[in-house]
Parts: sequence; C-alpha cells; structure tokens
Amino acid sequence: MEEEKILTYPEAARVISLYLEEFCDTDLPYTNMIAEAAREADRQIKKLQIIIEDLLFAYENKDDDFPHQFELDVVARAEQALKG
Repeated sequence: MEEEKILTYPEAARVISLYLEEFCDTDLPYTNMIAEAAREADRQIKKLQIIIEDLLFAYENKDDDFPHQFELDVVARAEQALKG
C-alpha cells in the first residue's frame, strides 16, 4: 500500500485538524487554529517526554523499602497526564 502524500497547504491543514482536533480552538481563524493546534500538540509531547524521562530515572533509582518524594511525585504527574 502506497503511503498517502500531502501536496498542498490546504490538504496538510485538513489532516492536521483531523488528527489534532482536541487541540483545535475553533474560535481562531483557520490558519491560526492549525498553527496553534500544532504548537499545543508539541507542548504536550514535550511534557510527556519529561514525565517519561523522570519515570525512568525514578525506576532506575527506586528504593523498594522507602520511596523518595521524587518517585511519588512523578507517578502522580504521570497519572494526571493520563487522565488528561
């Protein structure tokens, strides 16, 4: 199956609006909405990357007998991120 190619800005904008619908502020002009949705998705990805890095660090340095506050905090942040 050949991968779909997007050739024009309007096609790209439509695809972005479909995949990033949860980040689209429909009160904005269309081009601004698309740009802001992409920026918000990027912010969310970066936030999740930090949480994953912190979870990995906490896991690698965990103390089974006495969890450190950092471990507890990062698990709470991960739970909050998953709830949306």
